[in-house]
Amino acid sequence: KESMRKTSKYTEKDWENIKADSHAIYTGFVSNMDKEVSHETVQDLVKQWQNHISTYFYQCNDEILSGLGQMYVADERFTKNIDIYKDGLAQFISDAIDYYCENK
Repeated sequence: KESMRKTSKYTEKDWENIKADSHAIYTGFVSNMDKEVSHETVQDLVKQWQNHISTYFYQCNDEILSGLGQMYVADERFTKNIDIYKDGLAQFISDAIDYYCENK
């Protein structure tokens, strides 16, 4: 409900900004796939992703974030969409989210 309430008010420009923000985070992850998921830069990207979801869609607490991370690899539709950026990205983000949620 929260997501529908928020997104129903977005303009075309809002959606462009949201897409640009998510693209920047995804490409940030891609640029750091050579690092361990525990690396500070990778963990900062997870926090940025969590904030992105909370800002634009719904309050994304750690429990929800953890579930999303699992869904990114369990649901092939999510994996396919995320891996457009680079093969293995969905798994990398999922692993980074797991680390983030377990080590806060």
